[in-house]
Amino acid sequence: MEGGSVQERRKTIRREADRRLVKRVKHLQQMVDRRSNFEAEEAQRKLRRAIRHRCRASIKMLIGHAAGASDAWAVDVVRVDGRVLDLSAEGASLFTKQAFEAGQQLRVTIKLREGVNIETEAVVRWVKAVPEKAAYATGVQFAKVSNQDQEKIMEFLHVLDANLGLDPGKE
Repeated sequence: MEGGSVQERRKTIRREADRRLVKRVKHLQQMVDRRSNFEAEEAQRKLRRAIRHRCRASIKMLIGHAAGASDAWAVDVVRVDGRVLDLSAEGASLFTKQAFEAGQQLRVTIKLREGVNIETEAVVRWVKAVPEKAAYATGVQFAKVSNQDQEKIMEFLHVLDANLGLDPGKE
């Protein structure tokens, strides 16, 4: 009888060890899955940044200046052409010959592909000089994007991701 009790105890200990081992394996698998998802998302972000979309940008900036000898100010709209270096649903990195200032508000039109444009207000978040090109990279955050334009951006990015960053409309 005593031997049976020892064997039962050993079985119980082995079952408990097996449960702990299965639990540990599941935990490790979840960690691997999470890391794989993170790495896949990170790879997509890097790929999207590495491959230039050749989107064109037209930026309208308001310039205030004194109007003659009076204290009145006049505002002119100056158009600046640029290129999109990186695009996301929340903003873009723009390449222009014009320097902007952090906090400056702009009106940006981006030509995603032939016949597909978005127009939005944006706020300059950062500016980086590119001396070798006598130009500037400027990060903008979209401020007022219509639902329709948001859908256009998401569709454009989805197509790029699905085609390894290559826009099939450009072939």
